Amino acid sequence: MSTHALVVSSFLVAASVRGHRRDECTGNSTLAFLNETKVREFNRMLSEPQHPEVQRAWWSNHTPLEVIPNPFGKHCIPRRNGCQPKDPALVRCGAAPGENRNATPTKTGGWPLCFRLLDISQAAHAMSDERSSALGTQAGAISRPLFYSLGIAGEWDPDDRLAGLGFEVHSFDPTERYLQAHRSHNVTGVHFHYTGLSTKASCQDSTSTSGGIYGRLGGNLLNLGQIQRRQGHDGATIAGMKIDCEGCEWDAFSHMAAFDHHAMDGIAMLMIEVHQVTSLKMAGHADFLKFQRFFEYIFEEQGFRFFFHHANWGGRPDTDVHPEMVRLGARPNHCCFEIGLVKPQLIKHLLAN
Repeated sequence: MSTHALVVSSFLVAASVRGHRRDECTGNSTLAFLNETKVREFNRMLSEPQHPEVQRAWWSNHTPLEVIPNPFGKHCIPRRNGCQPKDPALVRCGAAPGENRNATPTKTGGWPLCFRLLDISQAAHAMSDERSSALGTQAGAISRPLFYSLGIAGEWDPDDRLAGLGFEVHSFDPTERYLQAHRSHNVTGVHFHYTGLSTKASCQDSTSTSGGIYGRLGGNLLNLGQIQRRQGHDGATIAGMKIDCEGCEWDAFSHMAAFDHHAMDGIAMLMIEVHQVTSLKMAGHADFLKFQRFFEYIFEEQGFRFFFHHANWGGRPDTDVHPEMVRLGARPNHCCFEIGLVKPQLIKHLLAN
């Protein structure tokens, strides 16, 4: 953790609320304390991303911030997709003309892709190396950078795009409804796995059968460490990971922090939509503890920093923010936030260019 992060964290120790948390494996009930100062700080990071203190403490400082007004343009239809034209995208990708705009998605459901923060040069060299091998010429056996995509539901962006640039993409989705379509998707460099991210501890039986609005789950449910080991990527650097799981992030990262703490050590970039409404697993004290734990694990312990932020108002029924979360700084009637995070210590070589 950086010295600055340690200074920031030293202030986040006040105003705790006592509650109970049930041990995931033993079932024993133990005291758990909600640190309201940390919850307020995370809410401020999401709700006031342009605040000078948030920018200084929780954003990557490799380039100045650019505000992209109405990034979705004609694709922004408030009553249909929860987009509001007044909500800009905030981007810190690069200083070259158009670089931040090009990193910003142009429609809902898109994902921020900052090529400066992804190892595009290694991907291109790997593709060239493979072509040389196919022609029988001498090659240096450069491996393709890895990208994980967790949650597909028929949407193959950025998976296909990154595979076309030379990344080795692993796409995971356990839903039965899309299985046939997912298996028939045939793009070089994209590898589909009938597997989902478990929200259970490794000591529990991860046999959930419901994927919410996406229907029945039929594939394997594994935690991130198990997924990495099964793919032979244990200890490998993963250039980027995208997660879209409609509220499962709070359970998944809470369990990860407790039982699979090192799973995120090699992840350089995380693109994720986080949800704050009661209908998407932010409905009470136990959920607020997971919200706090996400902040602690991802920002304080793993050292991730923002490079992208965009608010998503959502639509009914996903608009009800718990009154207690509003008291602690959350935006009322506001569903979600699409965020891009990067781990500066893993991409120093890219930031130096």
